[in-house]
Amino acid sequence: MIDINTLIESGVTDFNITIKYSDLVLLGDRLVERILDEVCPVAADNAVEKLLTKAEVMEKFGVCHTTLYNWDKSGVLVPVKVGRKIHYRLGDVQALLERRGVK
Repeated sequence: MIDINTLIESGVTDFNITIKYSDLVLLGDRLVERILDEVCPVAADNAVEKLLTKAEVMEKFGVCHTTLYNWDKSGVLVPVKVGRKIHYRLGDVQALLERRGVK
């Protein structure tokens, strides 16, 4: 019996593999565990980005509703709609503050 890694490294590309069902299930379980361990934490961190309300953003920049509307239309600060409410990503707000030299 030959090791699969050795077969792959040899450059052979036309081969068949016979595998027991129980080994296939074990392989699938290990793949799922690896994905959960490596991919899901990164996705979860990205998914829970804090959102600021319109009022919070207006206060941070000292601007009115019209300015936020104009920023949206010109792409300066694009809002995120949650239901019927408008919010702004904290990362976007912080980036704009940095570009404007405000801390």
